[in-house]
Amino acid sequence: QHEEYIRIGSNKKKLKDYPNKERDLWRAFDSTPYELRTTKEKISFEDVLLLLDTSGYYEKTGAALPTNENKIADDFIHEKFIQKDDAGSYAITNMGALLISKNLNDFEGLSHKRVRVIWYEDNSRLDTIREKVFSGGYAVEYNKIVDYILTIIPQKEIIEGSIRKTNLGYPEIAIRELLANIMIHQAIDQTGTNPMVELFKD
Repeated sequence: QHEEYIRIGSNKKKLKDYPNKERDLWRAFDSTPYELRTTKEKISFEDVLLLLDTSGYYEKTGAALPTNENKIADDFIHEKFIQKDDAGSYAITNMGALLISKNLNDFEGLSHKRVRVIWYEDNSRLDTIREKVFSGGYAVEYNKIVDYILTIIPQKEIIEGSIRKTNLGYPEIAIRELLANIMIHQAIDQTGTNPMVELFKD
């Protein structure tokens, strides 16, 4: 009788009362990769500029920040960070938000993808010295996270000739590789998990 139902536990419920379940059902038929699905839709380009770190993106690419907003829009569409519909509205993709957002908390369903760095006092998880959460997109926060980790890992100063150098307990390139791997190889479409770095005394 033109009414959709869904079973919730052992009960039959009207599907319209469970919009999140209905969305999940439609997504089961969607072959679009998670990264290219939209996380914010029907917004203006001004909203795009408020939510995405435009200057951070161009800094990473080594290009000058365009003064023309149309050029920025074209670049972001080409990178698949945003989409434009026939009505002239914009949508931000999961990839755009994950890579260059100013704050992942602004995107429903992505706040748990923020990178957490936890520094423990000893070799167990009992006592935490400090926990820091990086809320920006991965591409724009990457160097900040690496720099933060490098301040925690063991290091000592040595003098070679007349030059003072810092000798890190682990090569910086290894830290960079590990961090990039946890960002890129996570189960991106799973909820309840986030990229996390744990640093112990040893």
